[in-house]
Amino acid sequence: WVNYVEQINTGKNNLELSKIEGVEKLLKVQSNHFNILNHSVPLVYLLDYTTGRYLYVSRQCQVHLNISPEKMMTNAISFVMERYHPEDLELFNEQIFTDRLKLLESIPVDQHKDHVFSFNFRLKNGNGEFVNILQRNSFIKSEENGKPLVSLGTLTNINHFKTENPVIQLVEKIDPLTG
Repeated sequence: WVNYVEQINTGKNNLELSKIEGVEKLLKVQSNHFNILNHSVPLVYLLDYTTGRYLYVSRQCQVHLNISPEKMMTNAISFVMERYHPEDLELFNEQIFTDRLKLLESIPVDQHKDHVFSFNFRLKNGNGEFVNILQRNSFIKSEENGKPLVSLGTLTNINHFKTENPVIQLVEKIDPLTG
């Protein structure tokens, strides 16, 4: 994962959100609603691998991680990598992300967005404590060769559900019409 981000990073933002079907509308709705359930709504993010930057981080970042969304966006993916539990980062970097890339290369690019990748890991929150996180994401834009360019995902603090820390990954193929 670390090497992938370094390899694909072009340093300039060539992404036009308006060209990714439905993303602008989703992010606008997410930003303007859910006030009453703010504590129950997952953190939503949009990650551009070509720049290593978050294009969007929802205000739930403060709720789930005690980190401001602005700090996540300003400090980019390197900030998140530094906050991973070392064992979980090693597993994600060497096995999980590699497996994801192999799967994505084996399916048509137009089906990438139809696969939801889920896994749990430990991440250091704004208080310096490791919390258990469930991440679910889809790759909504990819190169023709299958390499992912943009990830839309959610993070949820699941500390209240977990007492042990094994990392579990799950990949689900979803029907785009029925979910």
